[in-house]
Amino acid sequence: MQAGVRVDHETALTYSAVYAAVRVIAETISTLPWRVLRLNPDGTRERLPTSPVERVLNVRPNPEMSPFSFRETMVSWALTWGNGYAEIVRDGAGRVTELWPIAPDRVDVRRDDSGALVYEIRNNRGERTYLPSSSVYHLHGLGYDGLVGYSVITLAARNIGLGLASEQFAGSFFANGAVLSGIVEHPGHLSDVAHANLRKSLAENTGPKNAYKPMILEEGLKWTQIGIPPEDAQLLATRQFSVIDIARWFRVPPHKLADLERATFSNIEHQDREFVVNTLMPWTIRMEQEADYKLFPNRGNAAYTKLQVNALMRGDSQARAEFYQKMANMGVFSINEVRALEDMDPIGPDGDKRLVQINQTTLEKIGNDDPEDTEPTIAPAQDQRGAHVRLVQDVLARVIKKEMHRAETAVDRYDDRESMSSWIDSFLGGSTPEMIRDYLMPACAAYASTIGAPEQACSSALNAYVDQHLINTRDAIWSLYDGDGWPGARDYAGAEYIIARISDYAMLGAENGTIQ
Repeated sequence: MQAGVRVDHETALTYSAVYAAVRVIAETISTLPWRVLRLNPDGTRERLPTSPVERVLNVRPNPEMSPFSFRETMVSWALTWGNGYAEIVRDGAGRVTELWPIAPDRVDVRRDDSGALVYEIRNNRGERTYLPSSSVYHLHGLGYDGLVGYSVITLAARNIGLGLASEQFAGSFFANGAVLSGIVEHPGHLSDVAHANLRKSLAENTGPKNAYKPMILEEGLKWTQIGIPPEDAQLLATRQFSVIDIARWFRVPPHKLADLERATFSNIEHQDREFVVNTLMPWTIRMEQEADYKLFPNRGNAAYTKLQVNALMRGDSQARAEFYQKMANMGVFSINEVRALEDMDPIGPDGDKRLVQINQTTLEKIGNDDPEDTEPTIAPAQDQRGAHVRLVQDVLARVIKKEMHRAETAVDRYDDRESMSSWIDSFLGGSTPEMIRDYLMPACAAYASTIGAPEQACSSALNAYVDQHLINTRDAIWSLYDGDGWPGARDYAGAEYIIARISDYAMLGAENGTIQ
């Protein structure tokens, strides 16, 4: 009993914060592709789609469960009981054919007379079966000996009990018409019949539907309220803190438990990355390492498993596109590989070619004394222009991101439109225009130098751009203030505009001998 409430592995899941924490971790991990790979002697990696382990992990772990359900069950057990167990069934050749989950409350980890690790499993009739360690897939969390994990529900029983108790108190509070309990006083002695009638009358006049209805007391009865008012007991604060406490136990960002009190447009993205790195990665590594050791009959074949955490990017098309673009520009991904990640068919042999920026060179060529080797490869004019557009776009994206962060802080600070308007005027009329020019000038000057344009072309182009940029930023801040969110990125269109204006000014200067 904790805080007057019984806490066990079943009642704990009736507390919404615990259920949400277990569910978000288990379901997220269950959505990840779990691939079987092999590391070849030449350092290349090869996927093994026909491996029996691949079939068990991604097609059907056993005749009764899908891969999602199997993983969800194992992870949820490990999160609550501290351990998730599954029996490994093999064929005559030692290849894995099935994985059958075993309820953790039926398993004890022991050592036999020789000191080897065995798993004692009890059935419903109390009979015991012993499985060697090699026949049990064991997923566990933090533990004192590295063999068995702690039960988080047991360790967090006090905090969970407090949360359940506050939920029960709130339910009783509103069930009794949002009025705390009290005493009915009578100057004399009530007969059994009068006592029963009084109890019936009080029961019929309590509850939410009877809130604020007057109660008639006869025969000198007097009502005296007892208990601590909910505002003094800090009921709401207690319930809110309990959610944060559960998030701390399961290492989950509060917004994953629907607690958005301290969430903003910018920090939720950062907390999502923390959720992947700090919450999911430790569990995926545990799952991979246990599978690598237990599921391959020949441990010398360099086969291993990998949970594809980057599949979580599928929900963010913009971030996914930027990632693919960067990987393709560096020659890491080919077009066909990008299409495969998007579940699209290849475009043919040309899609297997890897592309890199043509105006790059190597350190060896830079340090070579041979003039023919040191001369850099010059890209065509159109390729150079595209490279400079991307350079200006990258700088401009950082500028816009800084503006968005400043705007979010101001929106949280100012409640009325007049104060917000004053801040916008001060922000856009202060050092912001000069800051934008300072940030963009080096990238613009690099392009001007490439096409042989004087630096005045950059100043003229930036002056024209900054005026329009400030107008767009003002509109974006008001959109954020009105709850419509920060508009989509303007970096690419802005970069194209700046580069085009520099080219125009350069051409005009070449024709007239001056820059207008």
